[in-house]
Amino acid sequence: MVFRGEKSLKNYVASADTVKDSACKTATRKSQWLDLSAMGLALFFIVFGELIWLPDPLRVGHHVYWIELFDELIYIGLLPLILWSTAAVRNINRELKCWKTTKKLAAASITLVFMRAVGLISSFIVMYCILFAQQQYLWMVVCLACAWITSLISIHLSEWSHKHRVPFRSLTFLGFTIVLLYFLLWPTNYVVTYPGLTMNMNEYAQVDKGNSSDQIAGVLIFERPAFRIDRLYAKFFTVYEFAKKAVNQPSLHEQLQEVRTQQIDANQVASAVAFAKVGLGQGAISHGAMVNSVVKDFPAAKQLKAGDVIIQANGDSISTTIDLINHIKQIKPGNELKLVIKRNGAELKVAIQTQADAKEPKNSVIGVQVSDEVELDLPLKVKFKPYLLHVGGPSHGAMLTLALIDQLTTGGITNGNIVAGTGTINSLGQVGQIGGIRQKAYTVERSAADVFFVPYDQYEEARRGAKLLNIVPVKTIDDILKWLKEHPKP
Repeated sequence: MVFRGEKSLKNYVASADTVKDSACKTATRKSQWLDLSAMGLALFFIVFGELIWLPDPLRVGHHVYWIELFDELIYIGLLPLILWSTAAVRNINRELKCWKTTKKLAAASITLVFMRAVGLISSFIVMYCILFAQQQYLWMVVCLACAWITSLISIHLSEWSHKHRVPFRSLTFLGFTIVLLYFLLWPTNYVVTYPGLTMNMNEYAQVDKGNSSDQIAGVLIFERPAFRIDRLYAKFFTVYEFAKKAVNQPSLHEQLQEVRTQQIDANQVASAVAFAKVGLGQGAISHGAMVNSVVKDFPAAKQLKAGDVIIQANGDSISTTIDLINHIKQIKPGNELKLVIKRNGAELKVAIQTQADAKEPKNSVIGVQVSDEVELDLPLKVKFKPYLLHVGGPSHGAMLTLALIDQLTTGGITNGNIVAGTGTINSLGQVGQIGGIRQKAYTVERSAADVFFVPYDQYEEARRGAKLLNIVPVKTIDDILKWLKEHPKP
């Protein structure tokens, strides 16, 4: 026999359990919607990032370029991380409340709390990098992937723990997400080169006692491991180019370190050359080609070291990197290259067997990255503005030289022209060849530039990327100054 009071108590307990279960399911659904919203935003930002070059012609006034606007818009990337963090906190809080009530914590719940804690920490690390350490690309990518994976696993565990059956819905979503991310982000054995961004050099670099309102633009392109979706992009934009990834290609970290070093060196050489052109200081005096790095398993790997300075090649004096490049061009693949180098103050002779370039088999390579070994006279300070999307490299050297000359010349030197250009600069003021010239020409043609200066030997390749652009091939910075003087804008 059950008394009425006992029945009422049981009904009350059952009702309370139902309310708790309903509240738990509601909280779970809210957390899942936060997770799904974060993933949707993250997917949008991934595609937007891969096509970041498309809005490049946008300008705020005449001097604020898209590359500068992006540095502000990057903070929108915090939104999916905030959503993930909120979902993680809600999940952890719910499971802890359940444990306090029942004094039991199932294995699935323990795993869920652990995954959410890992995801929360990962989200905080990415947010910290976005706010305070934007150059830490590898940390951001790894932690973002970790936050995403833990979120997917948490959705799966939540459905499993509350329905106590195979979570077909979350498994289907998990499979779909993995396929989508594989298509969007899984690297292939190819490298893709595609259009980039123009950069206002008078905003990037500002010299003491200098002033300018002229528009002089450098141009960047993107080169990275190709993803499968890049083949789809290439259907719409034929300027995308793919090349087989080199077998002995350095790691991404090593490549980033290398291009940042090249950027710093280019900034200093360009500054010294510009100062000398306006009568300030002695400029840059080159004493050879310094080895910055040696590619593993290439011919030079056993003979040369980072820090070596090449001063002779097959009996010819080498003063600059251009001297060395031009000399190697004359050697057939497989022939020997005899070098005289300086190492720790002593001169050494080495012989290196060249090999064919994988991309251009007619050209010889030995597997080194070099830059000019120079003495620099820098009488004025130059402040450089870092951009998130300007990772590094030396190809802005010629336009940086031009911009600094412009800032130190009363009335400027552009004669009213909107100028763009590309090319390295050496101690002699020579404009050197760069990679991705076709993509750079395409990028500049989309802007409002009146003229695009390119290294002399790369005119034909540049023309392939821009049929209507006014492209002017040059050998030296003096060629650029002469053209601008002779072609005032009406």
